[in-house]
Amino acid sequence: MRRNSALDSRTAVAAIGEEQVFLDQATVRRDKLADHLQAELSVEALDALERARLRMLRQQYEELLRATEGLVFGRIDGVDGTVRHIGRVGLRDDEDDEPLLVDWRAPAARPFYTATAVDPQGLARRRHIRTTGSAVVGVDDEPLDGTITTDLVGEGALLAALDERRTGRMSTAISTLQREQDDIIRAEATGPLIVQGGPGTGKTVVALHRVSYLLFAHQTMADQAVLVLGPSPRFLEYIGQVLPALGETAVVAATCDTLLPGISVAQRATAGRTRLRHRSLGAPRHARRARRRRRRSCTAAARTVVRRHGRRHHPGRPYRRIAGRTG
Repeated sequence: MRRNSALDSRTAVAAIGEEQVFLDQATVRRDKLADHLQAELSVEALDALERARLRMLRQQYEELLRATEGLVFGRIDGVDGTVRHIGRVGLRDDEDDEPLLVDWRAPAARPFYTATAVDPQGLARRRHIRTTGSAVVGVDDEPLDGTITTDLVGEGALLAALDERRTGRMSTAISTLQREQDDIIRAEATGPLIVQGGPGTGKTVVALHRVSYLLFAHQTMADQAVLVLGPSPRFLEYIGQVLPALGETAVVAATCDTLLPGISVAQRATAGRTRLRHRSLGAPRHARRARRRRRRSCTAAARTVVRRHGRRHHPGRPYRRIAGRTG
């Protein structure tokens, strides 16, 4: 038992070290690209086309600046030996221009969320990488097709996520999204999409990540911006860090009563409206009372008829009409 424990510990240390090397490489590439974009943004725009280009570059620059926590959070190993790392943004190698880090919203990253042991989609392993700042602190592996039986570490990303400290604000879930959630996030933007579920089932998380995906996949939406409506300022404060952490800034958040500037929502009820409202709210209660009164009156009338004709009524039996005596 001790030997197995020591072996698992060495395997975990090796895996963490391997991913730390890649994270350092991705961080250097991100910083280099951010410096290049900052130099490009220092040039003054002379026409509308240049202003549009600089606006796009600024968006990329701000997205890179926000991609500090969780820059790399996943890895998928194909049965053919290919390895892809999944992250908050997409990066290319500066030497051969090959993809270094795949954006979580890109089609190439989808198997990270949808592959299962029943449908591995050509993957041998899925790895979740947990980081704190620029340090890799944990690795969790999931074998998918059974070809990898050794060098697996961790107990699962979902269990690790449940153990994380709560901050009182909603955080991103791009490293732990489930297949059904990913299907909703990447659904076609052909019309209204309604997500229904009970409390705590992740409706808000899925909706916010869908906004991020749509802004990534449809540039016209990013140009026009997206409006997020919430029920209260408290709710907007709770979810306020999710989209910026995903690199999306083309979003306006508001409550329904703040949609029109300078107009406040107030309720003024006249005496007539108040009576009408109370009447409508009390209608079911009044109806029940009326039914009870009718039942009592019918029961009393039937008992009178029974006593008059000397007939005895047995509870539970329907009353029968009794004809009057003659003579």
